[in-house]
Amino acid sequence: GLDLPYKLFGVFDGHGGNAAAAFVQTYLKEAVISAMQEHCKEGLTEERIYWALKDCCQKLDDKLPYDSSGTTATIAFIIYGKLWIAQV
Repeated sequence: GLDLPYKLFGVFDGHGGNAAAAFVQTYLKEAVISAMQEHCKEGLTEERIYWALKDCCQKLDDKLPYDSSGTTATIAFIIYGKLWIAQV
């Protein structure tokens, strides 16, 4: 896991059904942790966190198993007291 003091929140609004929103809700934490481990191996910087969140959203989108549904996503990621927002 991510051995840092963090909090993660997400709001998802599915369209064409709720399947995509439920998928992202289920896999968001795993995707964020994986992206942070990949992008921040050599330490936390604003640029690395930015790319980790961007990559996380892209990978979740790529893995969506649904052709006729999708979701918006607003993600709040708090790490060391700093708030990061990602919106798709």
